[in-house]
Amino acid sequence: MKAYQKRTPPPAEWSKWEKYLTEEIGNEFVNATTEFKKRNLFPEYPQDLNDAVSGIRRLQDTYQLDVPSFVEGKIGGVQYDAKLSSSDCADIGLILVLTGNSHLSDIWFKLAIQKFENHPENEILGHTIERSYQFAILSKSVQNDLEAAVSLADTLLKINPSIQEFVFNFKHSLVYLNDIEHGGATVFPELDIGVNPRKGSAVFWYNLKENGDGDTRTIHAACPVLYGSKWVFNKWIRELEQDIARPCPIKK
Repeated sequence: MKAYQKRTPPPAEWSKWEKYLTEEIGNEFVNATTEFKKRNLFPEYPQDLNDAVSGIRRLQDTYQLDVPSFVEGKIGGVQYDAKLSSSDCADIGLILVLTGNSHLSDIWFKLAIQKFENHPENEILGHTIERSYQFAILSKSVQNDLEAAVSLADTLLKINPSIQEFVFNFKHSLVYLNDIEHGGATVFPELDIGVNPRKGSAVFWYNLKENGDGDTRTIHAACPVLYGSKWVFNKWIRELEQDIARPCPIKK
């Protein structure tokens, strides 16, 4: 844990400090850190950070580590003097995803969210709660757990509706631009139906329930094309408030 902490903050955090410290009061510190960089006294990133997370991963995987206790500095019932913050947990979860260990990342993202909600005042330069949710959505998507990803995205949008990359498409229209001899169907696993591509045809559906929550029944995927290529045109219609047409609370 201490090896990980010595390798943080990552460059993104240093840039925040640099922006703050470029004021006159921070000039002396900036000069000192510049000299440290020249003398290579700062750990290399991201390799050193990846190595530190790799060590935590081995502990988690080998000993079936109780991660919540570990994050609080407790191992085998003994309390030590090192703890990890919300942003630490989010960073570790993200690196686990990026290094092919997404199956171990869920608990880290959950702890990042929990710790932020419990102690937001301690996260001055750390990740926001929104970013922790974004990482959790990424983890679920990589694991192909789309229902959980949609549920997390729905919660995220209730926290911050302005995050455009997770704004749900109220309506979705998919137009097929060419014929395909074999494969390429659009399938809806939850509904157990599929649509074969045919030039000039289209598929249209609603992605949201009337209360604005995502409808997981519309989760869909494109089957691989066995021969040739597939061309489609997507039209997304984004959601906006409908206070008059669909007043709250609506449960369906």
